[in-house]
Amino acid sequence: MKGLRHALTALAALSISLGSVSAAERAHPPREPGTTAGTWALGGDLGFSNTTGDGDFDAEPVMGGFAEYFVTNHASVRGQLSLIDFNGPSALQGPGTGDVNVVALTGNALYHWDAGQVRPYLSGGIGIYNYDPDFGSGDNELGLNGGGGLDIFVTRRIAVELQTLLHGTTEDRGPDSFLTASGSVRFEF
Repeated sequence: MKGLRHALTALAALSISLGSVSAAERAHPPREPGTTAGTWALGGDLGFSNTTGDGDFDAEPVMGGFAEYFVTNHASVRGQLSLIDFNGPSALQGPGTGDVNVVALTGNALYHWDAGQVRPYLSGGIGIYNYDPDFGSGDNELGLNGGGGLDIFVTRRIAVELQTLLHGTTEDRGPDSFLTASGSVRFEF
């Protein structure tokens, strides 16, 4: 009889402790990645670019970095600095003597969907595009960009990001529209 009483006491203690752990998890669920207002993110991009409308796939290099701030759980703003290197006269719309390097400083608004560890988003923005052949005399142009991407979270605060954007400017000596596709690692804090 004494052994039965000890077994029932142990079973009651176990069920009470499991119930309190479950209540604690419900009161403080783990934070989902990228879902809280006030979250910052930093990242670096590597990818390629291709001018649109020329019928060729040139795959010119792109690199850059960004800082992003979540205004709400789904909306964020991002500032990005990118360097796109279009090689040689084939990338130019008119006669050219060298490479056209485009330095773009853009500001975008993004909308993120909650989808677990893989989160799609849409992005659109405005920026200054500096067309500078061989980093000589430059030419600043206002431009627009739009596209989207995926954040693939590998931990709660680190994600691999895949993004595609279409850029358009009024430039007449270099590509006035081009597509960029890039991958990055983003760190949230």
